[in-house]
Amino acid sequence: MKRELVESYFDWNEIRLEAYLRIDPELIELEGECEKTMDELEPYIEQYGHEFWTLIDRIVSARHAVEAYISREMYIRGFLDYERLVCETERDV
Repeated sequence: MKRELVESYFDWNEIRLEAYLRIDPELIELEGECEKTMDELEPYIEQYGHEFWTLIDRIVSARHAVEAYISREMYIRGFLDYERLVCETERDV
């Protein structure tokens, strides 16, 4: 019974993680809006292009770092929960 609970717990966490990491439709819409405004920003990009792209790279890197951190934390917490349940099962046997 406990093994089934643990397996369902991990399945649920995996689904939750995949849902979090899946591309949000709102982000796709925002990307389209960004492409529209690129024409308006073109003069500024030509003048400050390197700084602009450096800032964009920093934003994207920060987002990826947060996703990696959340993934790692979910994995660690799931492993600790699994270990706790297995140790309880072995102790009871």
